[in-house]
Amino acid sequence: MHSSVPLLEFDKQGDVRLIQSKDNKSLVHCQCLFARYILHQINVERKEIISETYGNIRSLAIHLLNEQLNENFENAYQQWRWDNEKLLNYIYLNSERAKILDNQTEFELENLSLRLEVIR
Repeated sequence: MHSSVPLLEFDKQGDVRLIQSKDNKSLVHCQCLFARYILHQINVERKEIISETYGNIRSLAIHLLNEQLNENFENAYQQWRWDNEKLLNYIYLNSERAKILDNQTEFELENLSLRLEVIR
């Protein structure tokens, strides 16, 4: 895809224009290729932002869980649950840590929304 993206030319005033490709594609064709490239880049950036946000929330959840397990393993182990239907193990965070995770998740999602609005 990168080889078919038209080049940009900058003049002394800072204006930008598309340079037509060597294979004599029309200016409209070059503009369409460039628009397609920009949309692709926006999509890549959106995926990176969403992945980063998910990673931040997941890291905090793991940190809080490890912290809880390290404080008092016996008490934390009593919170262990098994879901036969989904074949999953899970532990409830204590209310203080659950609130921290909820607040940080809310912050991360608000931040995600703002960042995605910027790249629209």
